[in-house]
Amino acid sequence: STQSRSSAASDVYKRQILVNLKAEKLARNIVLRTNQNMKLEGQGIGNEKINKTIKELADEIKREMRKSLWD
Repeated sequence: STQSRSSAASDVYKRQILVNLKAEKLARNIVLRTNQNMKLEGQGIGNEKINKTIKELADEIKREMRKSLWD
């Protein structure tokens, strides 16, 4: 029925949002921890680069997660 398809689509959408949030949180933790260590060595990076790196890592985490579903 239309209602069950709509409900299923809503569930998929909610899962995608959850995956995006979890991937970004994990990526942010990794990048900020790494940057903190780099700062201690005088090699920290700026906020713009940090944000770009977080986005790239989050995208990679999501890609790898999808692959691992099929392994």
